[in-house]
Amino acid sequence: MPTFNLRDDVFELFTDRFDVSEIVAKCIIRYQGKEKGEEPKRDYWVRISTSEVGSPQVAFAMTPEPDASPSVYESFGLVFVQVFAPMSEEDSFHNGDLIAKAARDIFRRVETPSGVTFRNARFNELDNDGKFYRWNVKVEYEYTERKG
Repeated sequence: MPTFNLRDDVFELFTDRFDVSEIVAKCIIRYQGKEKGEEPKRDYWVRISTSEVGSPQVAFAMTPEPDASPSVYESFGLVFVQVFAPMSEEDSFHNGDLIAKAARDIFRRVETPSGVTFRNARFNELDNDGKFYRWNVKVEYEYTERKG
């Protein structure tokens, strides 16, 4: 598998498939490490991030020659999508719940072109913060890296 940036791979998948236009007119996507300016104050919005949990080596290179079998690593971690629905909007809680479900469903039965797979996609409601209703979408990911 060629070297790739996991975050870019996951963010591209999410961006390509995230369409909530039938739920709300506008939903802003914020990306881990690419935030600019203040958080939205009155809009629906989501923030996507990843966190690698582990990357154990599962196979070792047999010899140091360039054509030798590579070392293999099984990397795994979590994707998080935080959903924010402004409490000042009508039907905001219902719409936020639908947005969280839509974000969760993006990662069901899919694999990226680089071979990242996803499982156990779920979401849970959080306490509101006085301005927004909030949900966390959590998805486990894994992929294989070959080095050497």
